[in-house]
Amino acid sequence: YKALGVSVWKGNELRDSLKAQGLLTEVALRTGKTTAGRPAKFVLLTLQAYTLFGIQPPTGRGGVIHRHLQQLITAGATAKGYTAHCEKELANGAIVDVHLANGQQKIAVEIAVVSTPEREITHIRNCLAVGYDQVYALFADENLLAQTVTKIQAAFSEQELEKVRLLPLKQLPHVG
Repeated sequence: YKALGVSVWKGNELRDSLKAQGLLTEVALRTGKTTAGRPAKFVLLTLQAYTLFGIQPPTGRGGVIHRHLQQLITAGATAKGYTAHCEKELANGAIVDVHLANGQQKIAVEIAVVSTPEREITHIRNCLAVGYDQVYALFADENLLAQTVTKIQAAFSEQELEKVRLLPLKQLPHVG
């Protein structure tokens, strides 16, 4: 708020207004032990905000939030007996955010912190092409999730869709 030259009260009011308009989303993550203190909160632009500004969401292998989520997923899956690898290169040259395997099953986890429906559909397609049994895609932006749900129906067969689960990030503790 200092950079904007506004008080905390006014900054909170602006943040809440932008969230209500669907231009910001807030992600709360525990950065330490699950019983330690309050979660850290991150405010992110939504796909709707990027569209309004006429710019594409950034590409790349993710920032701090993305890497933290990968570590959470890896730790949870390892505790359930899976082997886990972050940023695993696939046979088709693509990269999956988190690769999980337990001998009988291969699971891909894609994490969409800031993205587009088309980009996430491409990631899912790459995972299915190399034979994953299940593909989970976790979305920080629920509007992006809704748009992807709409577009994915035309992009995949019924058999492929049975292998795909699109979930909001808040359901991360319930995956698996």
